[in-house]
Amino acid sequence: VRMQYSGGIFKIVEWADVTNSHIVSGSSSIASLREDGLPKNRGLLLLAQMSTSDTNTGAGSVSSCIDIAKQYPDFVFGFISQQALIPSDPKFIYCAPGVSLQINEDKKGDGRGQSYNHPEQLILRKGIDVIIVGRGIIEAKDPLEAAKQYREAGWKAYIARLEQGNTSKL
Repeated sequence: VRMQYSGGIFKIVEWADVTNSHIVSGSSSIASLREDGLPKNRGLLLLAQMSTSDTNTGAGSVSSCIDIAKQYPDFVFGFISQQALIPSDPKFIYCAPGVSLQINEDKKGDGRGQSYNHPEQLILRKGIDVIIVGRGIIEAKDPLEAAKQYREAGWKAYIARLEQGNTSKL
């Protein structure tokens, strides 16, 4: 993991302020990333939950992510997840994939395992700070207009969360 981050032809640590990592290889891999990233004022998001229906990121994996984040608080600053994992600690930010403006009760996925949530559900009800949108933008007839719609929906949900007095993570 460290060689992918600091070595090779890309030298990610040299240009990426934020990267993400899973914890499959354990906390030692996060320690290695930290060793090279921290002196360059870099930060890390841990991949705790996915938006696919058959994801292998169960409760044990999520708990391990939380433990590792707490072990390296000067380097790990958040999670890729489907909800706020440590709502009582405002230090962490939460970024959620699997976002769509086209949600209805009959179809909450793509039929290929991907599950979707509306920005309002993620931000207002689940404590997410950043939405990660893929197909909703890149497959749109007008990607720029779609990006604007997602930005507006996300901002509207964030303002609603603040108006509820909910400045914490739920």
